[in-house]
Formats: sequence, structure tokens, C-alpha cells
Amino acid sequence: MFIREIKEETGYVTEIMKEIKLKVGMLEGFRVEVHYFFVKVIGGEREIQDPDQLIYDIDWKTIDELNELHLSFPEDREFLIDCIKNNYSHNS
Repeated sequence: MFIREIKEETGYVTEIMKEIKLKVGMLEGFRVEVHYFFVKVIGGEREIQDPDQLIYDIDWKTIDELNELHLSFPEDREFLIDCIKNNYSHNS
């Protein structure tokens, strides 16, 4: 299911290496689930295909860039930075 969603929304064919977090919350009055994964891109090309217009960009960010990025869940910023610091080489 998630591999299909990633492909549909980003254009990338991926392999999920590890699920690292599930976040459940409210966004603009709607209950949402956000799943965080380490993935390996194995094909496809970057293409935003988002009828809900919730995806603004598909990109790899440095920690400095992540510190400046607007996030739908800003409380997750430190979690994401920790993931980069502790698992950045996980793409093997």
C-alpha cells in the first residue's frame, strides 16, 4: 500500500527499508496519519501528482535546510534531524 502511495504521489518506485514512526494528529480539522519510512529509490522519476495539493516539493534536504523548512508538523523537526544524524548512511 505505501509503496503504491509513494509512487502515485512522487513518481518514485521505492523499497521500504524500515518504518520509523507513525504520527496521528489533526490538520485543518481532519484526522491524519503520517508514516515516516527509510526508503530506497529503485526507479521512477520525480513528479508531484497530488490532487489534494498537500505536497509542495520532493527533495532531499540538508539539516540546515530542514531547519528553515515549513513543516505541516513542526514538532517533528527534531525527530527528522535526529534521523538524518543517526541514519544518513542507511541508504545502502
